[in-house]
Amino acid sequence: MPSILVRIFYIFLFLFSSHILFTQQREVEGNRFTSKEEVKAISNMRSGIVLTADVLNKSVKNLWSKKLFSEVEVLQVAENSLGTTVKIIVKELPRLRTIIINGNENISEEEIRKTIDIPMDISVSENEIYQIKKKIKKLYEKEGLAFASVDHREVINDSTGFMVVTFTINEGPDFTVTS
Repeated sequence: MPSILVRIFYIFLFLFSSHILFTQQREVEGNRFTSKEEVKAISNMRSGIVLTADVLNKSVKNLWSKKLFSEVEVLQVAENSLGTTVKIIVKELPRLRTIIINGNENISEEEIRKTIDIPMDISVSENEIYQIKKKIKKLYEKEGLAFASVDHREVINDSTGFMVVTFTINEGPDFTVTS
């Protein structure tokens, strides 16, 4: 994240060091699932507006707020008498294709899926995967299996951008309490 902020600072410095710039053209790069038009609309950076630090900052914040991207960068790539060309470079989060659940003997897969309650074919971040792990662990604790552990493995297909996540559950040792 700091490297992105540093880049944005240098972009602002470059953009405003000489004169007022107007956007003439907006280009989008790096999108896979989100259309170029949608990226432009989310950024809210329209042709003809004056490029200010506030405009660029709001554009980047708008793109981050949709939780579709793992990286966002806005660059000035060309300038002429009519205005400047701005390039919006994004890297989209992977889309969740499948969740595989292994190692569950005491709790059904159906009950685990009901607990995690996440649709397929959505963009997911590392944090969302972590939250799913927490939900599974909490379900096991609720069922009296406090020593259960949950690990996960992500496999992202670089050519499609889809991800398969496998959750492996170790339900812990069997034990009984005697008085």
